[in-house]
Amino acid sequence: MTLGKRTIALLSALWIAAGICAIGTVRSFRRDIGMPAQAGAKSAYILRASGDYVAVYEAGTPGVPIEITDIAVSELREHDQALLRAGLGAEDREALLMLLEDLKA
Repeated sequence: MTLGKRTIALLSALWIAAGICAIGTVRSFRRDIGMPAQAGAKSAYILRASGDYVAVYEAGTPGVPIEITDIAVSELREHDQALLRAGLGAEDREALLMLLEDLKA
């Protein structure tokens, strides 16, 4: 009987661990495929259009871009243009570089 309880406890622990891993994998996958974060409190950088080019703003200072890229907004897909109008948020420099790379592709 003790072996049965141990087996159930072990299987329960494995199911919980698998669930935690699945949640982490989904979050990582969403970031890796370039699903943008909405501009918000967690964003360190915001991407928006400045004229016809994609500009990078620091969160909290939307009036002055810290960089204007060479990515032309008019050459982006309509979906990406709509995301820029709403403001694309990036948590950190790495996420910012990934978003810019995705927009260039």
